[in-house]
Amino acid sequence: MQMDSPKSPLQPPTYGNLVTILSIDGGGIRGLIPAVILGFLESELQKLDGEEARLADYFDVIAGTSTGGLVTAMLTAPNKEGRPLFAASEIKDFYLEQCPKIFPQDHFPFSAAKKLVKSLTGPKYDGKYLHQLIHAKLGDTKLSQTLTNVVIPTFDIKHLQPTIFSSYEVKNHPLKDATLADIAISTSAAPTYLPAHFFKVEDLNGNAKEYNLIDGGVAANNPALLAIGEVTNEISGGSSDFFPIRPNDYGRFLVLSLGTGNHKAEEKFNAKEVAGWGLLNWLTHDNSTPIIDAFSQASSDMVDFHLSAVFRALHSEANYIRIQDDTLSGDAASVDIATVENLDILAKTGDELLKKPVARVNLDSGCNENAYETTNEHALIKLAGILSKEKKIRDIRSPHAKAPVRRLSWSSESMASLLRPTPLLSTPRKLTHSHLHTSISFPFQISTQRKPQKHLLNLCRSTPTPSQQKASQRKRTRYRKQYPGENIGITEEMRFVAMRLRNVNGKKLDLSEDKTDTEKEEEEEEEDDDDDDEVKEETWKPSKEGFLKYLVDSKLVFDTIERIVDESENVSYAYFRRTGLERCESIEKDLQWLREQDLVIPEPSNVGVSYAKYLEEQAGESAPLFLSHFYSIYFSHIAGGQVLVRQVSEKLLEGKELEFNRWEGDAQDLLKGVREKLNVLGEHWSRDEKNKCLKETAKAFKPVFTTIALLQYAYRKHCGLANSGQCWK
Repeated sequence: MQMDSPKSPLQPPTYGNLVTILSIDGGGIRGLIPAVILGFLESELQKLDGEEARLADYFDVIAGTSTGGLVTAMLTAPNKEGRPLFAASEIKDFYLEQCPKIFPQDHFPFSAAKKLVKSLTGPKYDGKYLHQLIHAKLGDTKLSQTLTNVVIPTFDIKHLQPTIFSSYEVKNHPLKDATLADIAISTSAAPTYLPAHFFKVEDLNGNAKEYNLIDGGVAANNPALLAIGEVTNEISGGSSDFFPIRPNDYGRFLVLSLGTGNHKAEEKFNAKEVAGWGLLNWLTHDNSTPIIDAFSQASSDMVDFHLSAVFRALHSEANYIRIQDDTLSGDAASVDIATVENLDILAKTGDELLKKPVARVNLDSGCNENAYETTNEHALIKLAGILSKEKKIRDIRSPHAKAPVRRLSWSSESMASLLRPTPLLSTPRKLTHSHLHTSISFPFQISTQRKPQKHLLNLCRSTPTPSQQKASQRKRTRYRKQYPGENIGITEEMRFVAMRLRNVNGKKLDLSEDKTDTEKEEEEEEEDDDDDDEVKEETWKPSKEGFLKYLVDSKLVFDTIERIVDESENVSYAYFRRTGLERCESIEKDLQWLREQDLVIPEPSNVGVSYAKYLEEQAGESAPLFLSHFYSIYFSHIAGGQVLVRQVSEKLLEGKELEFNRWEGDAQDLLKGVREKLNVLGEHWSRDEKNKCLKETAKAFKPVFTTIALLQYAYRKHCGLANSGQCWK
């Protein structure tokens, strides 16, 4: 099926199955190598989704250092139409055309001696042309305006610490909202090659911050770890964009890390040779800067080894992809010899790398070794398919996606084809224990279930395994009958449970969230008319004592759940912080006002204390069970409790509007936000966990409904729940 171009921005990972990250190393003119790789990947995406497809449409984060930072800015900066300024295919031509002007080569006699003297007294290149070029291309575009999230490291030479420019940080730190031009110039300011860069950023309040920056490769020549760190910080902070992914849920991360090549295979230096080197030799030797090269390569490799170990330890090594070339030699290994011949060699190296087999890093030698018969080219074709599917799935699920991405309407068959699991491919050849990770392989399937996939997709053959062929011949599974509301989400199932409990003491408590107050009053009048022949209820006579007990117990319960959510390290709870529904402070204001009216505020009842203790226990034992109480408590107050409070206030407090019933915003909308998050989280729960949640819902609502009913129709002075304190146990 022919697709329209993906003009809508990439929707957040919460609507998909993966967090997609692209990382590009530093390396000067060797940035031509990843430029070729990226051009090929984007061309495959265009075959699937149309000529307007761009890499920024598919990656949640693009990170780059030095030359990789410049590529990152070019891929993510918007043009006048709001699309990426550069297509990936244009970056190769940009390097071929501009690098000779950025790093001009002197071929006159004694040029080598001239370069040596100049490098001892200042940077080899003045950087003026580079600065003019970057400003001309990127203009005044700021970090906050990129088309997807970016992470670009630099190093502050004044304070001797890394300065990371991140789309995530700029949301809370406006003084980091620098122009992409300043950021790109800074991250490319390699010591001894280009001058350091100074600039200033001012916010709307007139506050200013000065930056004194050099090449980000000093801190992180391979920015993949930084990119992952930025994402995990967002997740830990409860960002709704990543809900319900967890920080260590590396099965949901898909990281493509591109190196710029090195000369490991050449074994250019040895200990005997460098043992006699002094400062001059370390700074310049054979058209290179050995000390800078060593630090940069060590930085890249340490990140590679670290990420490989982490992904492997978390059983997600197949989700970390590293493409690197270790065979550069001579001028090709330099960062600045921008002759036409050398640039052509680097471009050819990128093309050859596509044809090479997928490799794994060998921890003994530190080099990549062939691990699969499939090539990087074939692996990137598979990656393009996964990225395309991921974007389409997010567009289908997200209510915020713009126009449909499809030119033709979807049939049920085509929709099934989109979400169908990718066929399992063969396993790689046998490898030694020192091979830490595969450079290219992916999760087993892109499914509608938002669960990390335990199976892995190896990109080595296209025929089904015998077990797959046998599985296809099995009998059709008989599906169980769904629970009421299950097709909508766990909160709808909980609502059905609440509806069954609403008839307390012969009086229905309407929990409908959709009916207006007028509709509810009309239904109550109809019920009253139908009950004319029955024994009439006593007139409602609430007491201040009973109402105060209700408020005190409510404060204890709300204080408990809000404190647990705020203080717990459980990531599931972090998504429910600062929802706008919080009631503890509001109730405290009401109690303070009541104290000023010379009313004695009682201690929490046995019921309230017992229930608060039970919530503490549930929070430590089971997130699903605690969250079922969390939602039910707010739901019951919004659906029925606030009506009770208003009616009691009219009878006992001369109609005073209590803070308990006030929200900053529409309470139903706030509850809807919590409901949507809980439904998404519930998709990861087993049927057994959901059934337990429904039982807890009944336990949560039963004391609430009993309290409401007794306050409305009791004949005693207080709610009298002392004998029902264990109803949730």
